[in-house]
Amino acid sequence: MRIRQLQNQLEIRSLEIKRGNLVQNGLFGVLSAALALGCAFYFYHRHVRRTLQALSTTDPLTGLLNRREIKKQLAKYQNEDARQTDRQMALLLIDTDHFKRINDLYGHRAGDEVLSQLAKLLQDACRTEDLLARWGGEEFFISTWPASVQDATAMVERLRSLVERRAFTISDGTELSITISIGFVLYPLFPGGKDRGWRDALHLADLALYAAKDAGRNAWVGIWGVTLDSEITARAIASDIRRAEDAGQIKIASSKSLIWERPAIYGRST
Repeated sequence: MRIRQLQNQLEIRSLEIKRGNLVQNGLFGVLSAALALGCAFYFYHRHVRRTLQALSTTDPLTGLLNRREIKKQLAKYQNEDARQTDRQMALLLIDTDHFKRINDLYGHRAGDEVLSQLAKLLQDACRTEDLLARWGGEEFFISTWPASVQDATAMVERLRSLVERRAFTISDGTELSITISIGFVLYPLFPGGKDRGWRDALHLADLALYAAKDAGRNAWVGIWGVTLDSEITARAIASDIRRAEDAGQIKIASSKSLIWERPAIYGRST
């Protein structure tokens, strides 16, 4: 009888241990599932956040930075970094000449293919520290740190020539030739100057771009300051570029002869 009781007690104890193990294993499984779910949610949330960030800063067609992100970068430079250096950036606005003809003759898909190839060509031609963006439509933006004015003009001429010599192939096998027009300005306009308004500097680059287009396209025009004067601003110069040049305040370089015939409509909102 005593042995029988001991056997029953052992069986009961064994059942209790098994039940405890089942409960413990169940809790462990629940915790493991919760941890796995939490990790999955964290990585999914991080992926979504990075995707949204990429969409807000890059152009979906070309993969380049977009206009919004470039504005943020320029504003940051104006507010912070510009105070620490007298070096000048070159701000380039690049327009694809007669781009509407491509869309009209070959369709918008062909136009997108050309823009993608052009973006890749510009990207390969830029240095790692340069900023390249799709400014909008068929326009691109580059900011770079030239060693000199001569370095800046050599760069824009190299870009113009690279595009002129390149054959752009669309999906049906047709090879297209395109050209670009470039307007650039050194920013800040005067080395050591206090005029750090990037919007006014870009407005001057825009004027230079339109002058290049008026000169017959497949051309470039550059503007930079010569005489530092606290009263001279990029905005004032933009109102009458030729007068500023005649006064010796700025220099203008170009790959073609210029005709400044329509200053009233030069420039667009940045």
